[in-house]
Amino acid sequence: MSQTEVAARPEEIRGYHIAEQLGAFGLSAVFRAVEPGAGMTVALRVLQQEFAGDPRAVAGFCHHARSAAALDHPGAARVLDMYLDSPPYCFVMQWMSGGTLAERLTPGSGLPAGETVAMWMELCAAVGHAHERGVAHGDITPYAILFDDEGNPVLTGFGLSRELEAAAAFGIDGVRRSAAYAPPEQLRGRAGSARGDVYSLAAVLYEALTGRPPVPEAVGRKRGLPPPSATNSSVGPRLDAVVRRGLAPRWFRYANASKLSEALFDAMTNPSPDVRSRRRVKRLIVAAMVAASVVGVAGVYYSGSSKPGQMTSHTTPYSPLGPEVHAAGETAAADPPPSVSDDVSLAAPVAPAKRTAQRRTAARGRTAERMARGAPERSSQTHGAERRSKAIRKSQAPTRPPVKASAAPKVRQSPESAGPAI
Repeated sequence: MSQTEVAARPEEIRGYHIAEQLGAFGLSAVFRAVEPGAGMTVALRVLQQEFAGDPRAVAGFCHHARSAAALDHPGAARVLDMYLDSPPYCFVMQWMSGGTLAERLTPGSGLPAGETVAMWMELCAAVGHAHERGVAHGDITPYAILFDDEGNPVLTGFGLSRELEAAAAFGIDGVRRSAAYAPPEQLRGRAGSARGDVYSLAAVLYEALTGRPPVPEAVGRKRGLPPPSATNSSVGPRLDAVVRRGLAPRWFRYANASKLSEALFDAMTNPSPDVRSRRRVKRLIVAAMVAASVVGVAGVYYSGSSKPGQMTSHTTPYSPLGPEVHAAGETAAADPPPSVSDDVSLAAPVAPAKRTAQRRTAARGRTAERMARGAPERSSQTHGAERRSKAIRKSQAPTRPPVKASAAPKVRQSPESAGPAI
């Protein structure tokens, strides 16, 4: 990765005396400076002069400054002052005298698990604070984790990803960005997100526990990346699982840094859970799934489907006698429920499939009786021919003329009032 060159180190910027240049990252350079009035050492980040006239560079640098200033958390580096109105564009941050995490790591040798997890829980709290305010880091590396005078970890570089995106338009690569810590979707051009910061935290945690960064080609494979416990005896199996899930594909990771912090706390409070308890939980889950399947199948079987001559309703209360069956066009009568004193034998309900089999058996019996009497078996073709001939005879039958209605009805007279016979 290439660093941009700073033409000449100025002696003073915005009233701060420049002690030394720490490096150039993307579009800006970082200096260790001293405030003349109070004599306080600060870190001064300045947009380089050659990019001060470009609107894209100025916008990316100002976004970096405002994103860092919007945070107020002990685990995030504080912004003390900003000068974004005119060149030279710069902002002042607190000075970290403890160095970076990269300086504390030894290749091939990891840090103790307890100390590392306690450090990471503070970093997760800072990242979660930033996520609540809509700020994603996007570039968490061992160089972005600093230590103050008391040895507490402090994360710097919030908002730096936007400046690095602007630097990419000029063909400049930031020295902090590395494929070993960046999530795969961010390497494909996706913007920084909460799940992306979780991946970077897990990647740096893997290096802190093992002494070497994870290989991007082996992260997504089942047996490609060895667990941290393979090289660090203080790492338990549950911590291995937390790191593995943090490096998982995007939708399988922890949703945010708070979830990652909770998982780390559980892994340290119970590093080796009882295998019997986990097996018991699995058995209970399987039993619950089987019971739910049986209940579902039973519900589908007893509800059935609506057939001709059968009335089914989901609002009808359950009856141990089964569904009531009526003929086509017949409605159910409101009969009173049988009392205990009634001498009525209640038959057991008959399943639909069993009722259909009984009907078929009765039809076969009637056919057998007809054949025994010598009558020919009536097939479906015979039934069709009889229906067609009956329809033809009905159409050829003479129709009766309509009866004309008389204007007035005839009145029948009694024999007494009819008069003498002629």
